[in-house]
Amino acid sequence: MCASAPVGGNVSRLDIPVRSTLYDFQLDAVESVESFLDADESRGNTFIVSMPTGSGKSGVIAYVAQDRVGDAGDVLLLCPWDALVTQLSDDVGARFWNHAGVDASSMLAPVRLYPSTARGEIQSAEKPTIWIMTLAALVGMAAEDRRSLEARLQTVIVDEGHYEPAPSWAQAVRKLGKRTLLFTATPFRNDVKYFDVAEGDSFHYSARVAIESGRLRTPEFHSISVETPQSFVEQLTAFVEENLNDADKIIVRCATQQEIKRVVQLLQRAEQSVLGIHERFTAEDSSDGLVAKVPATHEARYWVHQNKLIEGVDHSEFRCVALYRPPRSDRALIQQIGRVLRGAHQNPRALVLGISGDDLRRVWDAFLSYDFQNDSSVSSIRGILGLASGRHFYTSGTFRLPLDIENIDPKELRVPRSFTVHELPASATDPTSLLLQMLDTSIGETDGEKVGSPIAGEWTRPESPPIAWVAQLVYVSEQSPILARSSFNDSSLALAFFAVTGSRVYAQPAVRLDFVGNGFRTVSPDVLRSAFAESNGTFTSVSLKNTDFSSTAERTRTQTAVSLSDLAPDLGDYFKSPSTITGTVSNVALDGEKYGSLRYVGFSKSRIREHGRVSIDECLNWLAQIEAALLTHATNVDHSIFSRYAEIVYCGDPVAQNFLLDLDAATMNEYVGTDGMPLNLTDICVDLVSDSSLKLFRMSDNEEFECSLTWSGRRYEFASVSLDSEFSSPVSRYVSLSAEISDRQAFRLIVHDRHSPDELMQYVDAQFVRPRSSMALSSKGSGVALDGLLVGAALSAITSEKGSAVDASTWTQGSMFRLICEEIKAGTLFGERISADSLVVCDDDSGETADFYVVDGTNRKLIAIHAKVKAGNGGRGASGLHDVAAQAQKHLGTMRPGGRGFDRKKMTARWEKRWTLLEGSKVPRIQSGHDAATAAALVWNALRDPSYEREVLIATAGILSKNKFMPSARRGTPQALQALYLIQSVWASAGAVGARLRIVVNE
Repeated sequence: MCASAPVGGNVSRLDIPVRSTLYDFQLDAVESVESFLDADESRGNTFIVSMPTGSGKSGVIAYVAQDRVGDAGDVLLLCPWDALVTQLSDDVGARFWNHAGVDASSMLAPVRLYPSTARGEIQSAEKPTIWIMTLAALVGMAAEDRRSLEARLQTVIVDEGHYEPAPSWAQAVRKLGKRTLLFTATPFRNDVKYFDVAEGDSFHYSARVAIESGRLRTPEFHSISVETPQSFVEQLTAFVEENLNDADKIIVRCATQQEIKRVVQLLQRAEQSVLGIHERFTAEDSSDGLVAKVPATHEARYWVHQNKLIEGVDHSEFRCVALYRPPRSDRALIQQIGRVLRGAHQNPRALVLGISGDDLRRVWDAFLSYDFQNDSSVSSIRGILGLASGRHFYTSGTFRLPLDIENIDPKELRVPRSFTVHELPASATDPTSLLLQMLDTSIGETDGEKVGSPIAGEWTRPESPPIAWVAQLVYVSEQSPILARSSFNDSSLALAFFAVTGSRVYAQPAVRLDFVGNGFRTVSPDVLRSAFAESNGTFTSVSLKNTDFSSTAERTRTQTAVSLSDLAPDLGDYFKSPSTITGTVSNVALDGEKYGSLRYVGFSKSRIREHGRVSIDECLNWLAQIEAALLTHATNVDHSIFSRYAEIVYCGDPVAQNFLLDLDAATMNEYVGTDGMPLNLTDICVDLVSDSSLKLFRMSDNEEFECSLTWSGRRYEFASVSLDSEFSSPVSRYVSLSAEISDRQAFRLIVHDRHSPDELMQYVDAQFVRPRSSMALSSKGSGVALDGLLVGAALSAITSEKGSAVDASTWTQGSMFRLICEEIKAGTLFGERISADSLVVCDDDSGETADFYVVDGTNRKLIAIHAKVKAGNGGRGASGLHDVAAQAQKHLGTMRPGGRGFDRKKMTARWEKRWTLLEGSKVPRIQSGHDAATAAALVWNALRDPSYEREVLIATAGILSKNKFMPSARRGTPQALQALYLIQSVWASAGAVGARLRIVVNE
């Protein structure tokens, strides 16, 4: 074999006759590559070659690799996965040359490198060598071995560049510092985002040209109707019988392992030769025609898979692809169709069979247009962002300079005050580097790109914990969700920001990061509650998750109010756990000035948020105050609002007793069984067979599904092979039903600690909660806040409700009625200010709705008063409270907003008359000088005016003593509990109509 003329100083190994075996388009690709390799390095370091599958890409790689290896250095071939290494090694060393009619004995056989054997192979190689390995093997090589390999190399060739690279792979290739050729079958912008590619450094042979020139088959699209796997198989076999030759093979694409198994079974029943391929099949499945790896050859006519045959299959016998479930991405769909386009010289037609043939055709046509005009090298972030050097802008009312992505000023950045909080893993010696690696990995799986380099620093202030921080701008691009097929990118510039303290990280990652998988833990709710250490106790919004497992119980509830503490607790609040809460806090700005703000805390995802975007310094100052509060959580005052809800508890060694599946109906309907029916279980709440296993049953035929629960130390993981085998979803982003249940924690458990079997608790959203057993106050002062609800007053002189018979302007001394009127005239009503000129009218009668109505126009209050007096100084039980509480609840309809429960004419007629319920008594009902019509109008208008505060006041004497009752409530005595439940009942009823409740009792 003689050498051809040198080009650019490099000598070619292959002679002209060998070169002449290339097709014209292959020769064009080779010449473009040679021009790049022989040019100076000022243009860039990577060249893109994009050629469709089956058009001869492997031949170009084989020629370039064999031609370039020599005195100038070795050639390294890199592939994304192991199977492709074997295939490409055979192509480069022999198969391509044998097919081209060239003697392959003079060609170099590629030498496989593994991290464990690389050192010996490199040291023993005495002549020019073509090396081949996976990208993962390159990353795993020892640094010394990589340097030895690097010293020998001239050229690096990466095959299947369209396979989305991990950032670490691209980084390892770049570190070699050699000219790199990136070969791709389906060019996308993501292919080169981790490589240094200059515009124009590419060769592109489009699929449209390859088809028109007869290099690839022309795909024909057909559609069938599919209702069940059975009907799909019946129509598929009929289609194949009519349209294909006996030697043709068919690829069938399914969405799950379970679908593969079902379709294989049905094809076998139809007496077809079939092979099912999925990585989760085991050796035991082989007898059923199911294997884990793609065989090099097999006699089966139907090859059924999920992802295994989308890439790396190059047999021209495959002429039809049947899509029982098409891939989710168009990219994967194009790759799948590409598997049947090879072999145009044998048969120019390829068949694509789908459920929606027209849609598949449109995807294919859109790809051909995209591919025809594509320039793979246009991928620079500067081009994407449209950054023009020196150009100024006037936007949003200000003159702006273009963003200099090479020199980003930290003072330019504005950080949203919204972070998730995580406990650092014990193994994290360099947390910021770990976080940046996680960010790289996540960006590598999306259409995002990093903009510029990370910016890092350390923030310190006197009396504040030090914070290490790092910021990274990220370009995020997503296809607009409002368009079905047309293209329009929703693009934005996002900020990934991380602040690391001694044991925690505050994260704003811009893209989704796998914190759990990298050893981070969410912060416990009892610690997160300390974020309100500087709160005045005013909470405005709460989202609750119910721990009640009954089928009639509500699952979630959201409450909002000016102050939740002023709302009556619902009867079931003690069974509900807060998932989010918003309250007022006091912050200190950088200049020392205090300011108030609304703070949101999400307990399920450990999120803390306040409104606004601030500078990095202001953000870190804000985070330092939060961190200081969390560090001192053990000594912080726990606000009473939390005590009305279920208690978050710790369980070190949980034992599960009962399981409740918490998937919504819409999700359950997405999962369809092999019989074509949606997921429907007999009972979603079952006892466990043991502390780690349970059984669920299908409604239709009572089929049993074995399930397991595993405690990982942080949360329970759910798994069920039998459920996954039977049910699958074509739309879920999860790999299986049990994966979705486990990842979403879509179940609730009743558990106990192994060391305390009698202490039951619930497991909800990866938290252990214990419902409050009662409203009683605990010894620590937590519990339902009764201090503001119960008003202790000096009432020893009050001996009756209405006094004795009297014909006068008011009631007799010693009566509760007289005391109420005197209080109002004095400008107060049992400790709260009230206008002395307020309307005061007595409604006490056989058909009363309240004992008194009070309308305070100055303070915009409407008060309905119910009175009850017993002899004595009051005790600690519910005796005597029941009647007046029942009366208040009975007439709450009158206090409904809008005035519809208030009969204005009836009230006017009643109030025109004197009060005469005691024989011989004649007392004016209206104690404030108003006439009856005006009084009725004032009450009616107050009910209709949404700005009026409505209050129900129960005024008692001789029934409860606050000083006696509160200690009994803390101890949870039966008498006190009865009173507490009674109080809670009327409190909840008043709250249901938006009214405040106060109860006057003896001191």
